[in-house]
This record gives sequence, C-alpha cells and structure tokens, in this order.
Amino acid sequence: MHKDDVAALRLPAIIIDLILIMGTVGLVQRYLVQYGWLEQHPPIEWIIFAVVPISFFIYWALNINIGKRLFKLVIVDADTLEPATTRQLLKRSVLFCFLISFNILLAIPIFLSKTHQGFHDRLANTRVIRKPAGR
Repeated sequence: MHKDDVAALRLPAIIIDLILIMGTVGLVQRYLVQYGWLEQHPPIEWIIFAVVPISFFIYWALNINIGKRLFKLVIVDADTLEPATTRQLLKRSVLFCFLISFNILLAIPIFLSKTHQGFHDRLANTRVIRKPAGR
C-alpha cells in the first residue's frame, strides 16, 4: 500500500473508533439512568464537549485504537515521529471533538495536506502514520 493511502485509511479507522466510543458512552449513560445514578440523560452538549473528548483521550492514551490497529496506523509527534505524549493526546481529543461537532468538512485538510494532518492534528502537533515495520 502506498504511503499516501494513510488519509484514505483514517476515515474507516475513525468510523470504527467513533462507533466503539459512542456505543460505550451510550451504554454507560443508559445504565447510569436505569440504575438511578443519574435522574435523566444529560444534555447533548455535555456529552459532546465533556464525555466524548474524555472518552477519546482515554481511548488514545491507553492505546486501545481498534480502528487504527486494524489499518496499522499510529498517532505520533509530528516533529519526532515518536509516540504522541499524553498532553498531545489530550489536546488532540479535545480539539477533535470540538471541531468534528461543528462540521465534518473540517476533516478535509487530512486529504489535502502532504502530512495528512487535520486541524486537530496540526494544533496538537501530532500525525497519524503507517505503523513502522518491527514496532
């Protein structure tokens, strides 16, 4: 596979990750309401701007990344290509959720930039690359 296919592989990888994270958030929320830990479902804004970014941060920080693993992609520091730091992952998850909640078209830079970085990647100084052989 050509190295420029990273942008194309990011789309199915994030769809898989979104399904897993949103499914988990939905199930947890449902059980919290069902068993009386919450009186009602929280407002959607609270979920979008608090729960989902925290969930993505945990998902990325614990290196679960099912979607990226399936397509052999990794999140790295844009300058050193070393694994992204916890701070970068936190920044990336907050920016990703903030940007994606406003407009999916903000993902277009992933396909247009030479380094396949979205706005959230540029601001967090991260990149998604093909996993190097032997790692």
